[in-house]
Amino acid sequence: MNQHPATVNSAVSTNPVPATVEVEEWMTSADGLFRARFTDIGEGLCGDYNDGDPHDEPRLRVDVQVSQADHPAADEDASLYEENAEDWWMCHDGSICTDINTDTVTDAQRARLLASLLTDLTGHRESIKRIMDTFSWATATSADPKAA
Repeated sequence: MNQHPATVNSAVSTNPVPATVEVEEWMTSADGLFRARFTDIGEGLCGDYNDGDPHDEPRLRVDVQVSQADHPAADEDASLYEENAEDWWMCHDGSICTDINTDTVTDAQRARLLASLLTDLTGHRESIKRIMDTFSWATATSADPKAA
Protein backbone atom coordinates (compact mmCIF):
# COMPACT_ATOMS: atom_id res chain seq x y z
CA MET A 1 0.00 0.00 0.00
CA ASN A 2 2.42 2.73 1.16
CA GLN A 3 0.82 5.35 -1.05
CA HIS A 4 2.94 8.25 0.15
CA PRO A 5 6.63 7.43 -0.49
CA ALA A 6 7.75 10.48 1.46
CA THR A 7 6.24 9.04 4.64
CA VAL A 8 7.47 5.48 4.16
CA ASN A 9 10.10 4.43 6.64
CA SER A 10 12.86 2.34 5.11
CA ALA A 11 13.66 0.45 8.32
CA VAL A 12 14.08 -3.25 7.82
CA SER A 13 11.68 -5.27 9.91
CA THR A 14 13.15 -7.73 12.35
CA ASN A 15 9.65 -9.08 12.91
CA PRO A 16 8.65 -11.45 10.12
CA VAL A 17 5.25 -10.71 8.64
CA PRO A 18 2.95 -13.58 9.58
CA ALA A 19 1.35 -15.43 6.69
CA THR A 20 -2.10 -14.81 8.15
CA VAL A 21 -3.75 -12.63 10.79
CA GLU A 22 -7.09 -13.23 12.45
CA VAL A 23 -9.56 -10.47 13.32
CA GLU A 24 -8.70 -9.19 16.84
CA GLU A 25 -5.06 -10.39 16.53
CA TRP A 26 -2.43 -7.71 17.20
CA MET A 27 0.59 -7.21 14.95
CA THR A 28 3.54 -5.11 16.18
CA SER A 29 5.71 -2.69 14.17
CA ALA A 30 9.40 -3.47 13.57
CA ASP A 31 10.48 -0.84 16.09
CA GLY A 32 8.02 -2.11 18.74
CA LEU A 33 6.46 1.35 19.01
CA PHE A 34 3.05 0.59 17.46
CA ARG A 35 0.67 -2.32 17.24
CA ALA A 36 -2.44 -2.69 15.10
CA ARG A 37 -5.38 -5.05 14.68
CA PHE A 38 -8.60 -5.36 12.77
CA THR A 39 -11.91 -5.56 14.62
CA ASP A 40 -15.41 -6.33 13.45
CA ILE A 41 -17.86 -4.24 15.45
CA GLY A 42 -20.74 -4.42 12.99
CA GLU A 43 -19.99 -1.39 10.84
CA GLY A 44 -21.23 -1.03 7.28
CA LEU A 45 -21.00 1.46 4.45
CA CYS A 46 -23.23 4.01 6.21
CA GLY A 47 -22.88 3.36 9.92
CA ASP A 48 -24.14 0.11 11.44
CA TYR A 49 -24.16 -2.79 8.96
CA ASN A 50 -27.69 -3.62 7.75
CA ASP A 51 -27.83 -7.16 6.35
CA GLY A 52 -31.34 -6.40 5.10
CA ASP A 53 -29.96 -3.73 2.75
CA PRO A 54 -28.63 -5.35 -0.45
CA HIS A 55 -26.38 -2.33 -1.04
CA ASP A 56 -24.70 -2.42 2.37
CA GLU A 57 -21.44 -4.30 3.03
CA PRO A 58 -19.78 -5.11 6.37
CA ARG A 59 -16.53 -3.23 7.06
CA LEU A 60 -13.51 -3.86 9.29
CA ARG A 61 -12.18 -1.30 11.75
CA VAL A 62 -8.46 -0.91 12.41
CA ASP A 63 -7.14 0.01 15.88
CA VAL A 64 -3.64 1.32 16.58
CA GLN A 65 -1.92 1.57 19.95
CA VAL A 66 1.47 3.00 20.95
CA SER A 67 3.87 1.54 23.54
CA GLN A 68 4.96 4.88 25.03
CA ALA A 69 2.47 6.87 27.08
CA ASP A 70 4.40 10.09 26.38
CA HIS A 71 4.47 9.55 22.59
CA PRO A 72 2.81 12.48 20.75
CA ALA A 73 0.31 10.05 19.18
CA ALA A 74 -0.79 8.66 22.56
CA ASP A 75 -4.23 9.62 23.77
CA GLU A 76 -3.72 11.04 27.26
CA ASP A 77 -7.36 10.26 28.10
CA ALA A 78 -7.23 6.64 26.92
CA SER A 79 -7.06 5.29 30.46
CA LEU A 80 -10.42 6.94 31.21
CA TYR A 81 -12.34 4.86 28.69
CA GLU A 82 -10.18 1.83 27.97
CA GLU A 83 -8.08 -0.19 30.38
CA ASN A 84 -4.37 0.16 29.71
CA ALA A 85 -3.43 -3.45 28.92
CA GLU A 86 0.21 -4.51 28.80
CA ASP A 87 1.46 -0.89 28.74
CA TRP A 88 -0.11 -0.09 25.37
CA TRP A 89 -1.94 3.20 24.88
CA MET A 90 -4.68 4.15 22.45
CA CYS A 91 -3.63 6.75 19.89
CA HIS A 92 -5.41 9.97 18.96
CA ASP A 93 -7.22 9.10 15.72
CA GLY A 94 -6.04 5.51 16.23
CA SER A 95 -9.29 3.75 15.39
CA ILE A 96 -11.01 4.10 12.04
CA CYS A 97 -13.47 2.19 9.88
CA THR A 98 -11.87 0.96 6.65
CA ASP A 99 -13.15 0.15 3.18
CA ILE A 100 -12.16 -3.50 3.75
CA ASN A 101 -15.10 -5.89 3.37
CA THR A 102 -15.29 -8.13 6.43
CA ASP A 103 -16.73 -11.05 4.47
CA THR A 104 -14.33 -11.14 1.53
CA VAL A 105 -10.89 -10.25 2.95
CA THR A 106 -8.62 -13.26 3.51
CA ASP A 107 -6.38 -13.93 6.51
CA ALA A 108 -3.33 -13.42 4.27
CA GLN A 109 -4.65 -10.08 2.98
CA ARG A 110 -5.26 -8.91 6.55
CA ALA A 111 -1.64 -9.76 7.41
CA ARG A 112 -0.27 -7.85 4.40
CA LEU A 113 -2.54 -4.86 5.08
CA LEU A 114 -1.50 -4.58 8.73
CA ALA A 115 2.17 -5.02 7.78
CA SER A 116 1.81 -2.16 5.28
CA LEU A 117 0.18 0.11 7.87
CA LEU A 118 2.82 -0.72 10.47
CA THR A 119 5.60 -0.01 7.96
CA ASP A 120 4.14 3.47 7.50
CA LEU A 121 3.96 3.91 11.30
CA THR A 122 7.46 2.62 12.09
CA GLY A 123 9.53 5.41 13.58
CA HIS A 124 6.67 7.90 13.31
CA ARG A 125 6.89 10.52 16.08
CA GLU A 126 3.86 12.71 15.41
CA SER A 127 0.11 12.49 14.96
CA ILE A 128 -0.96 9.42 12.99
CA LYS A 129 -4.14 11.03 11.64
CA ARG A 130 -2.94 11.38 8.02
CA ILE A 131 -1.63 7.79 7.94
CA MET A 132 -4.91 6.47 9.36
CA ASP A 133 -7.02 8.56 6.99
CA THR A 134 -5.10 7.16 4.02
CA PHE A 135 -5.40 3.61 5.34
CA SER A 136 -9.17 3.95 5.75
CA TRP A 137 -9.44 3.84 1.94
CA ALA A 138 -7.54 0.54 1.66
CA THR A 139 -9.38 -2.41 0.17
CA ALA A 140 -8.71 -6.11 0.61
CA THR A 141 -6.49 -6.13 -2.48
CA SER A 142 -4.51 -2.94 -1.70
CA ALA A 143 -1.52 -4.86 -0.35
CA ASP A 144 -1.72 -7.84 -2.70
CA PRO A 145 1.46 -8.59 -4.66
CA LYS A 146 1.40 -6.98 -8.08
CA ALA A 147 1.31 -9.37 -11.04
CA ALA A 148 4.52 -9.30 -13.07
